[in-house]
Amino acid sequence: MVRNKFVHRFLGRAQKPSCIKELLSPNLNEGICFIYSSNCDSVERKNDYQGKNRGLSRREPLKGSIQEPDLKAKRNHGRVTYKIIKKSASPPSDAVRGLKKTASLETVNDEYVDTTSDEKRVNALGIQMLSRSLYRQIFGNGEPKPTSEQITRAKKNLQSHGLLDKPTSTVQDISSLALPVLRGGTIESHFQEIGEEQAGPYRLLLQKLVSSTLPSPPQEWSRLTGWTRYGPNGARERVDFPDEDSLVFDVEVCRAVGEVPTLATAVSPTHWYSWVCHWLAEDGGDGDPGPPRDGRPITLEELIPLESAVTDSSHKQSNRVRIVVAHHASYDRARVREQYWPQGTGLRFFDTLSTHVCIGGVSSYQRAILSADERRRKSSRVKGSGSSDDSVPSEVELDDNAWREVASLNSLAEAHRLHCGRPGLDKKSRDAFSPESPPSEILTRFQELMAYCSNDTKATHELLCALIPQFLERFPHPVTLAGMLELGTARLPVPLSVWNQYLMEASQVHDELESDLKLKLIRKANEACRQVEIDSLGYQKDLWMWDQDWSTQNLTPKRGIPSKARVKDPPKKPVSEFKNFLSVEENEDLSEEEMRLSLKFWDLVESSKNLPARRPHMPGYPKWYRQLCPKPPTSDEDDEWVPEPTLLTANARVASKLFQLCWEKYPLHYIQGHGWGVLVPGRPLPDDFDPGSLKEPQPPLKELVNFCPVPDSIKSSFENIGVNITPMQVQGMVEEYMSISEWVRRKKSRVKDVNKTPHWYEGSGRLCADVDIPGVWFCRLPHRDGPGKRVGNPLAKDFLEAASDATLSSGDLSEGPSAAGSALTIGKMVSYWRNNRDRIGSQLVVRLPSKGKVSTAMSDDAVILPQVIVCGTLTRRAVEPTWMTASNAERDRIGSELRGMVRPSKFRECMVGADVDSQELWIAALLGDAADSSSDFKDGKWENSGLHGGTPLGWRTLQGRKSDGTDMHSATAAAVGCSRDQAKVLNYARIYGAGRRFATRLLQRFNPNLTDLEASKKADIMMALTKGKRNRKVMKTDEHEQPEYEEEFVWEGGSESAMFNALEKVARMPQPVTPFLKARLSRALEPERVGSRFLPTRVNWVVQSGAVDFLHLLLVAMRSLSPGVPPSSSTSSYLRSKFDVRFALSFHDEVRYLVPLAGRYEAALRLHVAHLMVRAFCAHQSGLGDLPMSVAFFSGVSVDGVMRKEPDDECITPSNPHGLNRGHGVPPGESLDIYTALDKVQGRYTLAPVQKVNMSKLKKTRITN
Repeated sequence: MVRNKFVHRFLGRAQKPSCIKELLSPNLNEGICFIYSSNCDSVERKNDYQGKNRGLSRREPLKGSIQEPDLKAKRNHGRVTYKIIKKSASPPSDAVRGLKKTASLETVNDEYVDTTSDEKRVNALGIQMLSRSLYRQIFGNGEPKPTSEQITRAKKNLQSHGLLDKPTSTVQDISSLALPVLRGGTIESHFQEIGEEQAGPYRLLLQKLVSSTLPSPPQEWSRLTGWTRYGPNGARERVDFPDEDSLVFDVEVCRAVGEVPTLATAVSPTHWYSWVCHWLAEDGGDGDPGPPRDGRPITLEELIPLESAVTDSSHKQSNRVRIVVAHHASYDRARVREQYWPQGTGLRFFDTLSTHVCIGGVSSYQRAILSADERRRKSSRVKGSGSSDDSVPSEVELDDNAWREVASLNSLAEAHRLHCGRPGLDKKSRDAFSPESPPSEILTRFQELMAYCSNDTKATHELLCALIPQFLERFPHPVTLAGMLELGTARLPVPLSVWNQYLMEASQVHDELESDLKLKLIRKANEACRQVEIDSLGYQKDLWMWDQDWSTQNLTPKRGIPSKARVKDPPKKPVSEFKNFLSVEENEDLSEEEMRLSLKFWDLVESSKNLPARRPHMPGYPKWYRQLCPKPPTSDEDDEWVPEPTLLTANARVASKLFQLCWEKYPLHYIQGHGWGVLVPGRPLPDDFDPGSLKEPQPPLKELVNFCPVPDSIKSSFENIGVNITPMQVQGMVEEYMSISEWVRRKKSRVKDVNKTPHWYEGSGRLCADVDIPGVWFCRLPHRDGPGKRVGNPLAKDFLEAASDATLSSGDLSEGPSAAGSALTIGKMVSYWRNNRDRIGSQLVVRLPSKGKVSTAMSDDAVILPQVIVCGTLTRRAVEPTWMTASNAERDRIGSELRGMVRPSKFRECMVGADVDSQELWIAALLGDAADSSSDFKDGKWENSGLHGGTPLGWRTLQGRKSDGTDMHSATAAAVGCSRDQAKVLNYARIYGAGRRFATRLLQRFNPNLTDLEASKKADIMMALTKGKRNRKVMKTDEHEQPEYEEEFVWEGGSESAMFNALEKVARMPQPVTPFLKARLSRALEPERVGSRFLPTRVNWVVQSGAVDFLHLLLVAMRSLSPGVPPSSSTSSYLRSKFDVRFALSFHDEVRYLVPLAGRYEAALRLHVAHLMVRAFCAHQSGLGDLPMSVAFFSGVSVDGVMRKEPDDECITPSNPHGLNRGHGVPPGESLDIYTALDKVQGRYTLAPVQKVNMSKLKKTRITN
């Protein structure tokens, strides 16, 4: 072992060892790592020029000093690492070689570890933990030592579920990775400080804005183009933009013109501002916005400047800290010019809507109650009560009154009413901006609408003043605010030509498939209608169309005129009348064929004079067919009308009958109030049944028995039966083949047996006993949401799987059994685009100028700012209607390649991102492991907690493998007999608070053949295996002479019992907080106001809101590792490009960043490091001072040219059949695990290239064994 070695990290100017006095230049901006001893004879130098590894260049003898790094390395800011090797007579040992590896580290902590020692660490359960070097950099020197009781309890937990003796997996240790120096010395203080660094300046601006008194708005608003600033005494001044540090902002958009802004108001502590678009201004237009946009892209000139003049270049912006407050801020941000600049700015948007949701968010049940209250208030005002009294009573339970006092819906009017105690805002003027109102109305009502906009701005400020103190109290950690501000900077680059091509091709393919499906339906309808031509009563034998209305309307000619007049010789009419009838010009001659046909059919033309003035619609056609045909136009303008069922769609009820759909080979039938089901023949009839008394259409029983899969003995009895078989005969034949005992039993309990299907029916239909169709049972189709729900359309996408395995098929032999599958497949292919086309097509796509300048030269680059509400749900999840709900690319979904259309310039940038593996499952398992052996629960944290993997759920999350069935999902699948994917749905639903009833419904959805009893038993087995049983436990609450006790119910015996006990303990706190950032639950759900109600919702909140904390931590950690380079810095463009990392979008547990190509691999490594630090912080906050190696890093960080789910996904869809590589020239991306990322950057990365090196400090750490 090499002794007396030291690792030095030069963080600033310091005393240098004598052997390297000349090593550092005061102007060098790089940190350098040394290994030296006082007895040196040589040094190795390793240069890194512009990220290219040149290897170990040479070994130089020491001659009193070491020469300064060469100028080329300094000029390119390449890191120069010197390795000073101790003089030795023998070759360097393995220990020395191990030390050489550490020389590539740039940063180390105060405590470090000798990498030549055994790095592998395992806990008492054999689970691999962080390597010693990583552990000491994060958690310090003292390793956690669980007590013997904790170890015994953990082993007992695992043994009870057969996991104790299972082998554990290991991965390669990471020993040569240096982490950022922890600020404050601990992981907890580190995130506190970096969060404060990022959020502190903006929080101070918000507090200053809240403490300020706003000036009075002007009495009259200016109509000058652009911005106008208003001073005291009516003074006004035209300005380029509001040059203020903090603003409250509101934008109004004339929807009849498009999505570009029309007018806006803003207010600061000193001035009011107004902005007017060019077509509305008195110096630019007359209220006429001009011709329609017709797909013309939006340009920067049409947007509102907040940081620059019109002539400014995007390169002139600074990182000046500024804050803009708005309600639903992403809507206003999307109309601000500088937010589209490629480099971004220091301005951030603060959303009062998201803040209101954090403080007073509600569950779905509560939202329904509040919506009813709002409708009731509006109704009372409309009825002319003359007041806007908000205290209108609501017919709700008394228990709801307490939380209704502190909750409201999310609109500005409702939030302002709740928090400010004022009557609701007057929103009547908003109608002027609706698509139905002409743009000229805005000019007519200009002063009124500007006052309306300014009132919203003022109300937003008042709402901010009420929210900020509560927000800072309830969300004390600065990372929460910093994460929300970072989420508000989302941007998505899209090439304009690619975007337009995507919209065009998706629409074309959608229209073609819709047309194909419609033509199939029309053909089927025409074929069904022709049955009456062959046999007037043939429809009565049709197993599907027998219950349709086949009545017709006759055409009655005028009275007094014979209905048929035979003319022996055709009348001699003038040629002019023939020409007029055939619409031939007078100067043209009729051909012989035209004359012949005119003479032949002239009597038919003449008979049209006998038709009545008011003719019935399509006489002679059945009523069901007529209802599918549009009526002829009243004028001759529409000459394309044809009498066909063009109104028929796949959603029409008759469509399933025209396709002759069957479920398990039984024909489908629809009954109002029961939905779709199947007809099963053989239902017994009452003794007094009279077939002649039937007035309603009856199913064709003989054809039904022959078609359905009934026993052959029953079918044979119909061979000699006539066509007009009666229901009584069907009953007799069924009873003929029953046993004597069965016949006696049925006779004794005829009424009871009416409600039972025959023993030979083994289908999944649910019997509807109250449906009385003589001779048949009606069994309702299984619904995905349980037996109590009705199926409204068997051609919906939920039945696609049933069509693929022929459970749902077509009885039309000419079409084949795949006809239903074809219709369902087309329906699924078009459904995504049909449901999302309007949202996708209405995206605000802003075209950027060429070379970043506002000029007439436009590039193909465009940007979309997603409409993200950074905290949009009760759990503070970010929501966005298009991009966050975008489907992954599927081969049978038109337009599902949407995410692949987001792509930065392939010559300048790429996208780097990752998906957090099993994020919420790990959080739940972590809390279970922490709480299982700890009874000290204070302030949402467990003290002296247990072991990672100390519970069955924790072990399966960390070590479970699909191959041997030890992972959580495989264990559940084996217990209940379902697939692993289905078990995954069951598991997450349970973690989110779903109980036994919901599990039963899910099991029946997965397997429609399960009866209620069977599904219930499987759910009971699963709940006992996972959640366990709920038992009463007496807890001591006071240690005095007279201790107090309280009872609580705990889960025991299940693999997830500890986890549910932990989640419920947090949920039952008087003031529930998340375990990581101590974010409080919404006031509307705190036990103070709801008692023990909504417990599943609160349990769900603990997990999902904890995941939101995780996301905020990850965003803040990544920003601290990639802080960006100020424009004023003299840093080289190469290093600047490495750190110009910008947030693109987050998909709940995914993050994506826009990264320069030169820095893509370093950004991937930084993302790995950020993930490691966040996991370590969460484990520390839970009371577990360690971290398993299996969850320390991302399984893969994608480095890709587009924003697809997986970097190798071709995104092949019906609208993108050639994929991204062949169709768009986008090659596959890369997925880098931590080892590959380290190889890509040769084990080195830079943390802060522009940070000035302070040479007054030198950190020295002795290397120990």
